[in-house]
Formats: sequence, C-alpha cells, structure tokens
Amino acid sequence: MPHSFISNRVPIVFSTRERRALIAPDCRDKLRSYLVGIGKNLGVKIFSVGGTANHLHILLELPGTMSLLNLAAEA
Repeated sequence: MPHSFISNRVPIVFSTRERRALIAPDCRDKLRSYLVGIGKNLGVKIFSVGGTANHLHILLELPGTMSLLNLAAEA
C-alpha cells in the first residue's frame, strides 16, 4: 500500500513600509491571535509568530493540497 509524506513549511516575513516602527508592543498579542485565527480558517498550521516593531515573522505549514500561491489568493 503506497504512503506519502508531505511537509511544506514556509517562513514568511512581513515588513512595515520603510521599516517604520509601527507595531506597538501591546498590539502584538492581538496581531498574533488574528494571524493564527486566519491560519485555522484556511487549514494552515502556524508554528510560530514573532517579530519586532517593524517586521513580523511567521512559520507555517501548508497542507499537501495547497500551494503558496493558493494561500496568498485566499488570505
């Protein structure tokens, strides 16, 4: 019986325009929860969300049936 294993982990970095410090520390938890919620709705597993006042890192895993292009189109 054939089996397959697909692991498509993708790091994504978002930056503010001109790297301005616009992400306030008190908003980071809300932003993290929001991004994790979007991931759940799309069927994407989010491993980590972090960053600083001027950028954000996300490590996620796409399902085997979804491409990065499809994720961008749905989000």
